[in-house]
Amino acid sequence: MNSSPRRSSPLAAVLSDHGSAVLHGQPVAVTGPSAAEADPAALTICDASVFPRFQVSGPGAGAWLEQQGVALPDALFGWTPQDPDGICLRTGRNEYLIEDGPAGSRVGMLARQLGAGRDGVYGLSRQDAQILLRGAQVSEVLAQVCGVDFREPDERLVFTRLAGVSAVVLPPQPEQPWFRMWVDATHAVYLWQTLLQIVQEMGGDVSHLASFFPTCSDLSQSPAQAEEHPQ
Repeated sequence: MNSSPRRSSPLAAVLSDHGSAVLHGQPVAVTGPSAAEADPAALTICDASVFPRFQVSGPGAGAWLEQQGVALPDALFGWTPQDPDGICLRTGRNEYLIEDGPAGSRVGMLARQLGAGRDGVYGLSRQDAQILLRGAQVSEVLAQVCGVDFREPDERLVFTRLAGVSAVVLPPQPEQPWFRMWVDATHAVYLWQTLLQIVQEMGGDVSHLASFFPTCSDLSQSPAQAEEHPQ
């Protein structure tokens, strides 16, 4: 039986009633009964902190990542999809954040390959919270907590403050038509509760991860399975 400590979302304490499965070694609300989750216009908020992420920085970061088969964004604050379902964000001139999706394993591979680092290349495991927002009213939600007008967002990352908390926002993309927001774990609960209150006042509610990433339903484990067969 696996006795190693399990990763936990920074939002685990406020979402304990929604946890139903384990994905990437972390309890997560994967599926739920809400029919509104199937409607892309319905206003929903979701915790996606479960996905592993790894930061690579330094003057040699870009070249090293390309050697590992990572497709890099050309533009500062740009992003690129990563096979099978991950993403790479360019958060600085020589700084990249790689995140796995439900089926990904690239983050663990990169961390093992880089080890303690090498000349000009430095790695850091990230434990940020990630919050997803989807629905026809999302720009109205964000207008209450942010000075950036997201009614006509562009394709690049936005570094801003949400309810006074520093955050990185990726606007909706054709492949993933929802907002993705990364925030430091220490501020995650406050931001989640602030956004959730607004969402619920506007008739929305908490969504489950499979409504955003359907493969989560097939890839997740029950807590008992996770103990016997850790991912």
